Amino acid sequence: MTAAVATPKPQLDVLYVKLFDDCNVRCTMCTCWGLPRTRRDTAYYMDSLDRLLHLRPAAVRFTGGESLLLPGLPELVERAANAGARVSVITNGRLLRSKAARLAEAGCVEIVLSLDAVGPAHDEIRATPGLFEHCLRGIDALSEAGLVYGVNTVVQRAGMVDLLALAELLLARPTRPRWWHLIPVRDCPDLAPTAIQQADLWRALPAMRESMAEHGIDLVADETMFADTGPQSCEVPQFTAYACADTGELFGCNMLSHRDLTIGTFVEGPAEATWLGARAAALRQRCRDGANDPCGSCDRGSQAMNHKLRSFAITHREVGQGGAR
Repeated sequence: MTAAVATPKPQLDVLYVKLFDDCNVRCTMCTCWGLPRTRRDTAYYMDSLDRLLHLRPAAVRFTGGESLLLPGLPELVERAANAGARVSVITNGRLLRSKAARLAEAGCVEIVLSLDAVGPAHDEIRATPGLFEHCLRGIDALSEAGLVYGVNTVVQRAGMVDLLALAELLLARPTRPRWWHLIPVRDCPDLAPTAIQQADLWRALPAMRESMAEHGIDLVADETMFADTGPQSCEVPQFTAYACADTGELFGCNMLSHRDLTIGTFVEGPAEATWLGARAAALRQRCRDGANDPCGSCDRGSQAMNHKLRSFAITHREVGQGGAR
């Protein structure tokens, strides 16, 4: 008789913490800025974070809305960093120049900057005049503060003509991003690239990836990002969670927030009970089997980005255990 093989206990390596939907830009592909304002005070978020830190995440990534709108964000960053997590913050860049130094002092390791096009085209996509220049000044501030950064680009019709120009801009910066993630626009068919634009992107990506790699930038993108492939086998929920700090909801990963049922909450009981609970285990099994229907809106590039974040987190954890900052 063959002995049963024990399923390894999931290890939370990457925790996304969504603070609120409040935002100071009006992106064409996003609706969070039009939702009711949900921002709470810093003490509320500190309590939520403390509950989540019981899961001992190796990495904590704060997001929104626009997380830099929270005056107490550096306090949250410091709490997570002191718990041993690799801390990063996602931002649209509008407030980055004035916030970078304080975030670095608090223990933030990485900034994730949303940048979709060059100049006025980016401002139009984000419906915020002058935003592109704020982003460039923010990048300069990151360099001064000693922070590394990555760039998220939502690939959509209006920005497609700027992709090569954006690549050249990133390569020309005195401090280049560590990685560049191309994310297909989702749930907005009117904004999706045309078939011709998608074919052009498919042909251009190999050369773009090679050029980026020569300069130390990892281009994370899936050539078939707009294909309707349906759910695929995925291990991301095995090591990733997405927490809504304002509501207490916990999702299986960042790509499933608001697309799938929650795996539970972290305010009605210990967060570990939710993370290791039956609903979470069932989700992980469906994802392994490629049978979780809400995953049909994901792409292999987004899966790959989460695996990359996991590798950063594990390295950070190992270095921390060795006594280095």
